[in-house]
Amino acid sequence: MVSTYEQKLPTVTLDAFRGDDFFGARLLDFESELFTMDWKQYMPSVDITADESFFYIQMPAGGFTAGAFSFECEDGILFIAAERHADQPGADSVMFRRSFSLPENAATEGISSVVSQDCLRVAIPKIF
Repeated sequence: MVSTYEQKLPTVTLDAFRGDDFFGARLLDFESELFTMDWKQYMPSVDITADESFFYIQMPAGGFTAGAFSFECEDGILFIAAERHADQPGADSVMFRRSFSLPENAATEGISSVVSQDCLRVAIPKIF
């Protein structure tokens, strides 16, 4: 005689996670802007090049002022973030944050940036 065993697992709906804090942040909040934005629109492409003295990161900066960018370097990772608020009704506010693992021969001091012709250019000095 063969009998079957059916194990009933508890079901959890997404509503059970809404509002719960998980390390200080909402775990699932599908109404938030984070889940409704088009990530491609908010993730600028980058070009990374180097010469004898510097590594360079270039990205489009259309509509961003130089003051809109913030830079942070922590544990060998460079974070570049920018935020642009809509000035006119119907326009979108845009923000992004990119991270870059720096090579061992990159200096974390003396990183400079310039915004010109709708392009951000970041220069990272090399350590010799």
